[in-house]
Amino acid sequence: MPTKEAKREARGVIEGLENRVHFGPPVVDTEIQAVREFLRQRDFSPSSDYFSRLVDIQSRLRTRLRTPVIAQAKRNYGGEIGGRFMQVQMVYDHLILSTCYDGEFRTQRGRIKISHRFNQEGRIEFVELKFLNSLHSCLDGQIRKLLMIKDYQAIRKDWHAAEAFVLPALPRELVFLHDDAFRSPKAELFSWLVNIGHGIVDQMLAELRSVPAPSPALRSDRWNGSSTSSIDGSVRWSADTRSNPASNVALAPSPRHATSGNGRKPEQLRLSAVLEDEAASTMLESIAAHESAVEAREDDKTVLVRCRRRTCPRDS
Repeated sequence: MPTKEAKREARGVIEGLENRVHFGPPVVDTEIQAVREFLRQRDFSPSSDYFSRLVDIQSRLRTRLRTPVIAQAKRNYGGEIGGRFMQVQMVYDHLILSTCYDGEFRTQRGRIKISHRFNQEGRIEFVELKFLNSLHSCLDGQIRKLLMIKDYQAIRKDWHAAEAFVLPALPRELVFLHDDAFRSPKAELFSWLVNIGHGIVDQMLAELRSVPAPSPALRSDRWNGSSTSSIDGSVRWSADTRSNPASNVALAPSPRHATSGNGRKPEQLRLSAVLEDEAASTMLESIAAHESAVEAREDDKTVLVRCRRRTCPRDS
């Protein structure tokens, strides 16, 4: 029978290993074996929670060993999908998807870039808006975090629920994505904003795999706001959250608002090449396989974001 002191020591060591699994430094197999031997010598029961927690730690380590190693280099891909140009950036352990939208509000023209940042487990980290040509010229070039997971760089990557900060007053330029964007409840609106990213990736993978020829690439000034050209491209994907039981919002970016162009930045790779990038394609698969639901809270600055695997096909 283990003593109280032995139980306290075992609990502290195992909790330390569990924290290192998520935050580092890496746990090695010999450490687990040493703790297991310690438990045996102190007469801990093999069916006790202490041994079970060691098995869980070992299982997580084996799962991570099977996960492709993410190359420590930045890659930048660009091209057109469904009449809309997009940019995919692989930056170390995360992926950023960016799309431009333009439109008109009360006779004023404007243009914005929406970026979704996801981690390697397909979870959203933040949704960002950049004013390329704002309805208020003083905002041109400024960036707003519409939604940002709290401590996203420190929490475990495969979270199922996480607290997020949200912008209390959203930019009116979101009507460029859909005319009725502001007619939905707060939780549904933020669910839609997050799931736009999941939906774009899902459709992008489907289209890239169905078309053998490379997609047209981004024009060189696509992301700095210097271009104002646009086309009436057909946006065939659906970024609504009708497949999400937690939300009844039925919004998708209007086709006339998608921006387009031709040409590519010299340092930018064609979008179809992302399928040849093992780390990027694995991450994109995970993003496409998940969806998010946002739950409102009493205050207007935080929400709860839940992430789960999709159980049915997205609407097309």
